[in-house]
Amino acid sequence: MRFAPLPVLHISATGEKRKAGKEIFYICPIYTCPPRCAHGTQLKNFISQAELRSEVAASKWTLRACCLLTTID
Repeated sequence: MRFAPLPVLHISATGEKRKAGKEIFYICPIYTCPPRCAHGTQLKNFISQAELRSEVAASKWTLRACCLLTTID
């Protein structure tokens, strides 16, 4: 599957740091893409990053160049 929907992310600032544990996280980049272009055809702008839980090693997602895309209307 080339595109998959992601549930709504609620983003807020905290002063807490994540404790080291057995959970695997992928640091996923978030880009903005113009709403009227086909994804991947125009330059995207980096917005932020999100920590997404994963059941497999984070390197799998890095090698597949997984990212989140959002449009700003």
